[in-house]
Amino acid sequence: ERERERESDRSKETRRREMPNPLTDAPEDTSTAGMAAQEQGYFKVTASHAIAVHETPSLASAAVCFKQPGQVVRGEVQGEFCKLTSGEGFALVCHPTEGPALAPLSPALFKVAHKTVLVRAHATTSAKVLKIKKEGDDLLVDGHLEGWLKVHGLPSSSSRGQQDGSP
Repeated sequence: ERERERESDRSKETRRREMPNPLTDAPEDTSTAGMAAQEQGYFKVTASHAIAVHETPSLASAAVCFKQPGQVVRGEVQGEFCKLTSGEGFALVCHPTEGPALAPLSPALFKVAHKTVLVRAHATTSAKVLKIKKEGDDLLVDGHLEGWLKVHGLPSSSSRGQQDGSP
């Protein structure tokens, strides 16, 4: 069982890719006020150290993993915690003594550098193509996760833009 978990963790790490830097960054809203009203989104770990992801939305629950500073996660704010859509658990949005741990990411503008980019309904190469962007076109992106970009303005349940035509 432990061997299988370690193997799963290793495969997740190898799937993570460094994404390109956007041409422009909209200023990040580092305040956590009003985050409870946000349903789902991308968040950046802003703490100066790794933050714990807990089994339940409680600091008393066990930590199942840690997210490193600068890492981007996708989740839904529920009170003082962000429920990660990956299913890993709950991360505290703002620590009572250490301050903000997660900040919502604002959309960033990318310029398409590939011949064509297919914007798909889901983060899979077999999903329906919603739009085709050509080289030189601008693409407004909410965030990235595991090699896929989330195109701004498309429904969150069914939209991630494919960054370069490969998974």
